[in-house]
Amino acid sequence: HTVRIEFTGGKHRLDIAWVEVLKDGQKVARVEQAGVTGARSSNNVYRVTLPDGGHGTKLTLRASIRSDGGTDSRGDIFVEPVR
Repeated sequence: HTVRIEFTGGKHRLDIAWVEVLKDGQKVARVEQAGVTGARSSNNVYRVTLPDGGHGTKLTLRASIRSDGGTDSRGDIFVEPVR
């Protein structure tokens, strides 16, 4: 799957350090990649392998994201299968 983090508005871009996936609270995937999204986007798409879920499996997506220079930032996160 790809995880794409997109800036949608505000005065301060979003700096991304990593994304990770947890299965029932245990880390199963992590991609460390410096990315940025704002007026321009660079390296803001992360490719992760999601484990087989099964009924009742809880998957959690975590990411290290900070705004640059203030708190006026908004964004969306998209998780999509690789095509």
